[in-house]
Amino acid sequence: MGIPSRIILRRISQAWHPPRISPASLNAGCVSSLGFARSEALANLFREHVGSCGVSLVGTKPYACPTCRDMQSSEASGRTSFYYCTPDHYLLSLLHGDHLDDCRDRLNQRTQFRVGILVTAIIDLCLELIGHHSLYKVCSYVTGNGKVMDRYIVTRHNCRSCPTCKGEWERANAALQSDVDKKRLKHFERCVWAVKITTHLLAYLCQELGVSFIELDFAPSIQLPMEAFYRSREGKMEMRHSHASKHTVLVLLHSLSSHDFIMDRAEVNWKMATVIDPTYVQMGYSESVTSWSEFYPHKIRARTSVNAYCPGRSLEKSSDEDFGLMEDIMVALNNATYKVLGELGGCVKLFKHWADEEFEQGVDRILEELQLAFRHTRRSWDGRNCNRSPWSQSMKDREKQHAVNKWFEEGNQVMREAYRSMRSRV
Repeated sequence: MGIPSRIILRRISQAWHPPRISPASLNAGCVSSLGFARSEALANLFREHVGSCGVSLVGTKPYACPTCRDMQSSEASGRTSFYYCTPDHYLLSLLHGDHLDDCRDRLNQRTQFRVGILVTAIIDLCLELIGHHSLYKVCSYVTGNGKVMDRYIVTRHNCRSCPTCKGEWERANAALQSDVDKKRLKHFERCVWAVKITTHLLAYLCQELGVSFIELDFAPSIQLPMEAFYRSREGKMEMRHSHASKHTVLVLLHSLSSHDFIMDRAEVNWKMATVIDPTYVQMGYSESVTSWSEFYPHKIRARTSVNAYCPGRSLEKSSDEDFGLMEDIMVALNNATYKVLGELGGCVKLFKHWADEEFEQGVDRILEELQLAFRHTRRSWDGRNCNRSPWSQSMKDREKQHAVNKWFEEGNQVMREAYRSMRSRV
């Protein structure tokens, strides 16, 4: 049985001795004064010992709440922390002040933000190593309604690994195009694809972290319109694509337990929601992870166009385009991520307990493993399916069997089971 909070408070107040300082040596500008004491009695205790509630000693380093420090809700926002002049005051505020609820909400938002950072980094890496479109030329023109439209001339490559195809791919990507334009092309019309390949991973992360997620599509407010003209390797124009009428993103929501699932949009606490837009660059947006309060007013063109769906909707939709390759990518993603998460000590440790620097190092470790896995996946797929592949039939059969074996590895099975469990509650 735990110790009652009133006894802990008594012990803290008895053990803590106020510093012998003059009022002039106090700095009353400490940010920890935000809602520090609810009761007048507790406020009087602070005044008696340190002169005023939430003060900080000059020349001393303030004590930050270790649970919710460096909270960030979007890429554009800075990191914030709750500071206290002493660890004792932190404990007092946690037990009898306002910080307990704030701390829980801030930790949840930081966790959701970190999941979004990882998902976006994975999509960027995957599109870089797996994609098969190269940018030939970019030009701009003014449309009839006076808007500037960026036109991308794109070359489609069926293979990028076989000796002949690899040379064509490298020459095509050696063109002097900006990194931003190349990234916009990779992201163009890949929002549903990005949601599909990360669905198993998100189901597993949500199960471990006590988070829920939904899929959202809406009519987007496009800041930088673009269109793509696709041509064959021989230079023949094949088709023209512009932005779809709907854009799909992921929304992370905190749930009280790992088994909760929010199915009714009316029950969603949108105030605490975090939006992940893995293909944000195609719309001209500056950030991929943001809070719902920042996302909703600026990036949704028509409020009546917003539709929320249960997770897995995009994955369950039938699509024949690159299905085999997409399946191989998902298997590689599941196995590599699960392996590294285990080496790092698990999801809770990485996303909730580690400081920002440690978290960034953990993400880098995951991306290093994924880079190897994605390169092998692309090379294996091209070798087995390209008609210019130098591989013998026996080599293709061995590689195909190796891909089947990968499907049965622990990481892929655990993440697929997490997805099946999530779908059973829908």
